[in-house]
Amino acid sequence: MARTRQHVIETESRRIVASLLPAERFVERDQTERDYGIDLSVECFDAGEPSGAYLFFQLKGTDDPSPPADAKSIAFDMKVNSLKRVERFATPVLLVWCPVQAVPQRFWFLWLQSYIRVVLNYENPGWRNQETVRLHIPVENVIPDANGHNLRRLRHIAGHPTRVEQFGQLARLTHEAPFIWEDPAKLGPFFEECLRLDAIFGDTEWRWAKDQRGVVEKGLRACQIALRGIDPTDDELREIGWVLSDKKIVVPGGPPKAEDLTWQDRWKFLAYAAQHCAQLLLNMVAVYFDDRLRHTLWKTEGDHDF
Repeated sequence: MARTRQHVIETESRRIVASLLPAERFVERDQTERDYGIDLSVECFDAGEPSGAYLFFQLKGTDDPSPPADAKSIAFDMKVNSLKRVERFATPVLLVWCPVQAVPQRFWFLWLQSYIRVVLNYENPGWRNQETVRLHIPVENVIPDANGHNLRRLRHIAGHPTRVEQFGQLARLTHEAPFIWEDPAKLGPFFEECLRLDAIFGDTEWRWAKDQRGVVEKGLRACQIALRGIDPTDDELREIGWVLSDKKIVVPGGPPKAEDLTWQDRWKFLAYAAQHCAQLLLNMVAVYFDDRLRHTLWKTEGDHDF
């Protein structure tokens, strides 16, 4: 029985996608039997070591040409029943659109679970009652890209299940923090435990996490200075984020002048810095799970993780 063109396209798309994923970072795992809607399963490797983080791919090969240079997205109509199945997966599932005749070879991807939560549920709230639904794959989600950023994005997406688990730990820690705010000997270990949540604060490619890691480090530093038992210096107050005005600059109503601070002021600012950093982490937990805010950021700033 002769192979149809569609069968050839499916084989070609799988070959192309696998070839564009660096073997030292993404290793294809065998599927002993066909999983509904999952065409390719890969495990991410970090510095040669298996990470335990996986990505599932739904491959959509096509003879269509690559999107034009001025396109913002690629429209793709998907069966609603397929999307409903995707929602049941904890492992990220990526829709992969691969024009098999493209030169050079490339593919585009869309993280389906995140797209459902951030886009479909707000832009088309009745989508589950349809037969099919139109998805829009951002054209910037292309592999390979100029600087390898999107390969790092794939690794970030794969870490989502671990991040969710660690955000649960962070929620527990921030719930306990108000009971130890007045004790730097206990608040210091709180910040140290936060820093061990490496799926959050160890993700060097995640800009938001890098900013929040700075918050944790400032809070920890404030506790370390407090435990030393010596009045904090001007430089140490600046180090933990407290703004002091320079002697040569006069700003009406501006930040306090260092020379005017009493020792009581210095300790007050030190304690405030530690407590404020702990409070900011509580906001971080809320924001990560706030899909409505993520939808707003996508609409207004084009910021998204799908």
